[in-house]
Amino acid sequence: MADLVTDGWLIQDRPDHWVATDQARELQVTSRGRLTRARAQVALTGLTDRVGAVNDDDVAVRLKERGKSKEAQRRLEDASHNRASRHLAAVFDQAVWPRRAVMAL
Repeated sequence: MADLVTDGWLIQDRPDHWVATDQARELQVTSRGRLTRARAQVALTGLTDRVGAVNDDDVAVRLKERGKSKEAQRRLEDASHNRASRHLAAVFDQAVWPRRAVMAL
């Protein structure tokens, strides 16, 4: 929960009650779309293929933030993002880009 608040996805508007921020609502809107059976099957097949590859190779990767704080980590990710000149449309793509970039190496 603390990370969701720190990262700007949730705010507490009263004791024991949390609401999504504008950033989270924008993600919901950009993520919305019809998931057809064919698209779901492609996604599931891709997932099971990746799981099989990881299990076959017995390789696991655990990413650790380099920054000493959330703000320092965000600055590192922003700098990397700017250097790569990536133009990502969806908020979710922007949020997960640093992790995907590392995993693609």
